[in-house]
Amino acid sequence: MTDTLTADLREWLRAELEADRQAAADKSTADWLITLVDTIVALGLLARTMIHSVVYAVNHNEPDAEIGFSLAEAPLTADCWRFVDRLQAALLGPIVVAWVIEAHEVAAMPGAWLGVLAANAAVLVVDPVAVVAQEVAG
Repeated sequence: MTDTLTADLREWLRAELEADRQAAADKSTADWLITLVDTIVALGLLARTMIHSVVYAVNHNEPDAEIGFSLAEAPLTADCWRFVDRLQAALLGPIVVAWVIEAHEVAAMPGAWLGVLAANAAVLVVDPVAVVAQEVAG
């Protein structure tokens, strides 16, 4: 019985590994670049999605909202999610950044940490511009 379970587990793991290898081989250079940037600014993307989710919960609180954690996709999409909602959520991002800078001794951080924090903060600071640009573009 144990040998059968072990063999099944090995077979499943091999299939998963092969699927992962194929998915990696199918990715374009742009896909890998987006993945790299998303990894570096993961904390900022998480904060952006959380802010949009809170605004969505306060304004609408309806099921079936889709969330995203990539610069290549919107932080939240739903049928009732309007431009005003997106803008409201996006404008809270810079306020959160200002609060973090005020509440913590950011200037005393080592340079590398400060750079990572700045990259993550940029996600939130640029979000209002991105929301308005998407609305203007149609």
